[in-house]
Amino acid sequence: MIEERECNQCKLTKPLKDFGKESKSKDGLKHDCKVCRNKAAQVDRLTWTDEHKERENQRNIHRYATTRKSMIQVMKVNADRITENDMNRRKELKLKHKFGMTPEQYNQMLRDQDYKCITCKKEESVIDWRTKVPKRLAVDHDHETGKIRGLMCSRCNPAFGLVYESIEILWNMIMYKLKNTEEVKQIG
Repeated sequence: MIEERECNQCKLTKPLKDFGKESKSKDGLKHDCKVCRNKAAQVDRLTWTDEHKERENQRNIHRYATTRKSMIQVMKVNADRITENDMNRRKELKLKHKFGMTPEQYNQMLRDQDYKCITCKKEESVIDWRTKVPKRLAVDHDHETGKIRGLMCSRCNPAFGLVYESIEILWNMIMYKLKNTEEVKQIG
């Protein structure tokens, strides 16, 4: 078995371990040794001008913008095709997969909470852009145990997560609010 080969750049015979892998070549190795490839890459980096960088940045900005526009268009077109049954089926699958919950259990929790958020006691007010109806209340659960605690609106659920579900942080926030409320100062 051949254990050496000649580099196309420096013309030196070197062990096979000095050549990078190349899936497209017959022997599975690059034609230039690693040293020569590194030198060529270094030259490329040094000769890369600000003009090249700016041109590449503009190309990337354009590519991102067109990709994003086309993605939004596809989403809008598909949103019109998605039927209410499709949406309901997706929500059912998510409930089952993520929380081990049936739609009947979700609906029972919703009735028990009088169709309102467990924390702010208000109905969901955020409108789903696809269906043009208020979003469903989110299932709040303990991330460590998986235990379902209740249903929260689209405002309370992320707010609870932002304070790391910490009673201490919530208490500190309440105390801060009370300390800086004019009504409390006048009463005290």
